Amino acid sequence: MSTTDLFGLPVSGHNNPSDARVRSNAMYQPHLQLAQELHRERLRQAEEHRVRRVALRARRALVQQLMR
Repeated sequence: MSTTDLFGLPVSGHNNPSDARVRSNAMYQPHLQLAQELHRERLRQAEEHRVRRVALRARRALVQQLMR
């Protein structure tokens, strides 16, 4: 008799850690992908912010030199 769980994965007669790992990986995969996407977006925004700060510092330094 082959039964499946809520995710359509086969349920074994005993607790097999590898089955549980496969099941949890399948269950959390969409969340992992979303977390990775959000992380990449935060990195992109941080890089944009860093570039803006560097440009602002360069403009300020140029103004200081011109004012001397």
